[in-house]
Amino acid sequence: MKKSLITIFSVTAMAVPAFAGSVSFDNPGFEAGNSSGWTLHSGDWQSNGSETLNNSHQSDSAVITGAGATDSNTNGGLQTVLAGNNSFRLNNAANGANYSTLTQSVTNYGSSDMYFGFAAVLENPISNPHTEAQTPKFSFNLVDNTTNTSLYSISFDSRNAVSQGVTWHAGLNTNHDGSATWMFSDWNIVHIDTSTLINHNLTLTVMAYDCALGGHGGYAYIDAFQPDPIIPNAGITVNHLDAGTLAGGPVAVPETSTWVMGFLALGAVGFMARRKRVS
Repeated sequence: MKKSLITIFSVTAMAVPAFAGSVSFDNPGFEAGNSSGWTLHSGDWQSNGSETLNNSHQSDSAVITGAGATDSNTNGGLQTVLAGNNSFRLNNAANGANYSTLTQSVTNYGSSDMYFGFAAVLENPISNPHTEAQTPKFSFNLVDNTTNTSLYSISFDSRNAVSQGVTWHAGLNTNHDGSATWMFSDWNIVHIDTSTLINHNLTLTVMAYDCALGGHGGYAYIDAFQPDPIIPNAGITVNHLDAGTLAGGPVAVPETSTWVMGFLALGAVGFMARRKRVS
């Protein structure tokens, strides 16, 4: 049975385990070779927005081991690990109209800062232009469940990945005639001042999508969720995205597409419905 993206988010957000009294998100699992603390979902999707939850695609995502290794679709331009020895790859290079989401919630966030890193690799169908709804895409969202506020949201697809402070590079020419090519971002380190969010409950969600027509891939690497500044491994080009101070209100959310905003709004509704039932 088909399920919409917003329905999947509501279910996912309520299913993610909360860690009472946690200081930060649970990242050490990557370094231990697993995704401990995170909830992974995958599925198939179509350009009309309909989706089928299909966790047989979970093997599309994996912990990546090996600092210094580079992604072949970037012609060696992107190291697959930002810090330490491991990172997590969400989705993979294969096509097939698949998507993957990785979500984690934390209860009573206890640090005045939050840092995390991501790098996206998306195939661009140059000779066969896709609509926004059909194109490989990526998003990264942080929500304050306590205040039902979007704290940080960034999203882009391979057709319009030219804004929001992210630097992009040309990667491997997949069809050798210019008809399609991979593009990739540098590692992006996001810093958020969370000094006004102490003891708030937060949910972080990352999404990566192939194209909806099934012919082009899309995936991303994520790493280093921590309260302290990230020290990148040697030789890594890093782009810093400082989300600013949250005092006096939420940080400004970059312009994003409607599929992400609907995702965030319904996630908040799902959380509030759950809290009401519990109280």
